Amino acid sequence: MKIFRSLKAATLLTSFVVLVFLGISLFCSWYFLAMKDHEEEIEAFRKNYIEQEKRSLQKEVNRVINYIRYRQEDIRKDTRDQIRSRVEKEFDKEKIMQKKVLDRIESIHYGKDDYVYVLNFDGALLSHPIDALVKKDLSAIEDPERVKVIKDQLALCEKKGEGFLRYRWMKPSLGRRVEKLTFVKSYPRWGWIIGTGVYMDDLESKMDKANTRFRDTFKRRLILGSSLFIFFIVASFLLSAFLWRKVKFGLDSFRDFLIQSATEHTVIDENALAFSEFSQIASYANHMNFERMTAENRLKNSEQKYRNILESIEEGYYEVDLKGRITFCNRSLCDILGYEMAELMGMEYSDYMELDSAKTVYRTFNKVYRTGISEKGFDWKIVRKNGERRYLETSVTLLKDNHGNPTGFRGMVRDVTDKKQVEEELTGTKKFLEDILESAVDGITTTDLSGNIVYFSTKMLALLGYDRTELLGQKVYTIYENGIEDAKYIMSELNEKGELKDHEMRLVTRDNQLTDIIVSASFLKNHKEKITGTLGVFKDTTEKKNLEFQLRQAQKMEAIGTLAGGVAHDFNNILQAINGYTTIMFMDKDREDPDYKSLNAIKKSVERAAELVKKLLFFSRKMDTEKSSLDINREVKQALSILKRTIPKMIEIEVELEESPGIIHADPVQIEQVILNLGSNAADAMPEGGRIIITTKNVSLDREFARAHMGSAPGNYMMLTVSDTGSGIDPETREHIFEPFFTTKEVGRGTGLGLASVYGIVKNHGGYITCDSENGLGTAFIIYFPLLKKDSGRLDREISNNTPKGGTETLLVVDDEEAILDFCRVALGRFGYEVMTASSGEEALEIYKEKQETVDLLIMDLSMPGMGGQRSLREIKGLYPAVQVIVASGYSPDVQAGVLKETGAEGFVAKPYRLEDLLNAVRRVLDAKVV
Repeated sequence: MKIFRSLKAATLLTSFVVLVFLGISLFCSWYFLAMKDHEEEIEAFRKNYIEQEKRSLQKEVNRVINYIRYRQEDIRKDTRDQIRSRVEKEFDKEKIMQKKVLDRIESIHYGKDDYVYVLNFDGALLSHPIDALVKKDLSAIEDPERVKVIKDQLALCEKKGEGFLRYRWMKPSLGRRVEKLTFVKSYPRWGWIIGTGVYMDDLESKMDKANTRFRDTFKRRLILGSSLFIFFIVASFLLSAFLWRKVKFGLDSFRDFLIQSATEHTVIDENALAFSEFSQIASYANHMNFERMTAENRLKNSEQKYRNILESIEEGYYEVDLKGRITFCNRSLCDILGYEMAELMGMEYSDYMELDSAKTVYRTFNKVYRTGISEKGFDWKIVRKNGERRYLETSVTLLKDNHGNPTGFRGMVRDVTDKKQVEEELTGTKKFLEDILESAVDGITTTDLSGNIVYFSTKMLALLGYDRTELLGQKVYTIYENGIEDAKYIMSELNEKGELKDHEMRLVTRDNQLTDIIVSASFLKNHKEKITGTLGVFKDTTEKKNLEFQLRQAQKMEAIGTLAGGVAHDFNNILQAINGYTTIMFMDKDREDPDYKSLNAIKKSVERAAELVKKLLFFSRKMDTEKSSLDINREVKQALSILKRTIPKMIEIEVELEESPGIIHADPVQIEQVILNLGSNAADAMPEGGRIIITTKNVSLDREFARAHMGSAPGNYMMLTVSDTGSGIDPETREHIFEPFFTTKEVGRGTGLGLASVYGIVKNHGGYITCDSENGLGTAFIIYFPLLKKDSGRLDREISNNTPKGGTETLLVVDDEEAILDFCRVALGRFGYEVMTASSGEEALEIYKEKQETVDLLIMDLSMPGMGGQRSLREIKGLYPAVQVIVASGYSPDVQAGVLKETGAEGFVAKPYRLEDLLNAVRRVLDAKVV
């Protein structure tokens, strides 16, 4: 047939062979893809079914929780108009509501074996279809695979609040354990965990049916595909065998031609070929062979010309094999290395190099071999035949044969020894100068005549926070506070005076902050004394100014402390006089006297003023306040007197206090701060008016409360509630209200530290605080302070009519306040003592020298003008060691031991002192002397 006499038939044969292999590949690919699709369909069906079941479980649990919240809303609607009721009565109502909700949950069933159950945080079932399991602790129960069924649910809810678990559980309809998928979710307010699940054997049954259906479909497809593939293979094989015999002769002729043409001139007999296409190809091959022979002759002539050129250039030329042995070089390379041509042939590069240079050459050859990319401009350090060391600038290019296989390397070399020595000298000089600049304490900058930055020292970069590349080439005035104005001033000073010294200005850092510096500048000149730029030296003065500011602040606070201490001392003396005369008046009054209440009020006012003085003394001496047994009702009343004067008049304050409040251990100043902070915040939340409700109540917190409120502990507490009828707080804001510096007030209205300080005070007292608020329903801050286990007794002291013991001894009272001397003279005299007085330390010393035999005891103030109390006391003690002394001072009792140790006194009484305290101190020292 004519079709088999043309080259088209051979092409068709080849195509069929290719198609056979392509068919095999496609069949295999189809088979494996079909298997993969089958597995993916099965897996997708499984995942979709499981996800559908998970959504159903979540829906059932959330439906129960929504029902609980709906029932809680009924409680809130009943108490919305009375905010404090939400704190006092909600607990009982919630207990009743919990029972109703559990009854409702027990009635929930869906499907054949599915139900909803409820756990508490102790691991006990509160609701379950099997009554025998209800109210039992199941936390230790395990399934056959040792899965801790209940403990794992508790741990999951504690960590995430909700989630899915798998374990094996009894299926009622089968009477045996089956794998179960369960969803649980916690409801912290009631301490519940609500859960429901589905048995996985239902899924496996559906999976078996789907898998059977998928396999039947796959078998039908496999049989059809296999039949078509076998038919295609048989047809392709028969056709290929027939065509192959027709083209084999032509291929053999071309093979013989290619073998002979590699070494000799040969031709193909075009007439002997069967196909016309083969004849045309043979004609082209014969022509190409003739052209090759012609090109070889031209190449030989060109190569000779190329070698002549290499011999005439000054640069050295080399060719080496893959091992680095020289196979060809020109005369210039021989002169550079100092060897003859015959000596260099076959010599390796390591023979005329030191070890370090040889390693560099090896790495370069290896890189060029791997990448095929030429290397230019790198240096060789060689050793000439006579031992002289020289530097060569070299290039390397990969040599390849006609088939593209690497055979070696070639390149050009140039002697750059003299140039290298000059560069090394310049580099050394530059490195020396850079080291000097980098070691400078101050920042250094150089610019060209256009003001562009040429150099920045490391110290300067650290001062401004820039990277070196960010500033090089930029205008120098970009770092000045006043920009080009500062630059103009510096240049004007340089032009006028030739230099700038210690000019104060500020620079702009990378983060747009200003830093104080002192700059000195001068012109830069070259070797011809021509100005080429400027040099600036910048000294950072920020730290110095900060230290100066801190010193001023410290001095100011020290001055304020000194002033506060002086004022407190003088005020103490005034209070002492008031307190003393009031005490004397009390001696002639009984409780039925009309003036008794007034005098008692004066006495209490003096005690309050004394507390204020003590705070001033604490401030002046940096002393901390102390905790004490405290009646919180009294602190609430005291804070209210301040709060009513500071909040708007249209806000009402309601107070409901516990009739028999327990005693807490607290700092009264800090408790007052808590009440005032919360009251002020409540007033800010009601700009149009409203009510603030403050209540106190003795409460007992149980374990359930502690579980539901992290950070609390079971026990007896005093509950302080400050609530308002304001706009409320949204949930997102409520999460951050106790964080420091968090505030919703406009700028200038708050620091964000009020509630943070309240939180810190409560925690410091071992208490617990919570915030209950909703938008539009007001806010309630509830604080629990732990009660003392034993009552410390009555805290509010009244003036006692019990008269202390007196005596007949002689007392010398020393004080610079005449009113205090009068008080001591009258009061102590009424108790039988003979009293002498002195208004200064000098006078006391003179009196005691004269009447030492009759004076039994000194009562001396420490702070007096002139000699002062301590100095006069030291002199008296030095002359008369047996003298008995009581020190009177406005210092806190905390420093009593230190004062006694320093002065050598036998007793201490704090100003303003009460008469009974003074009399008791006198009697205690005198009686100790007798003993």
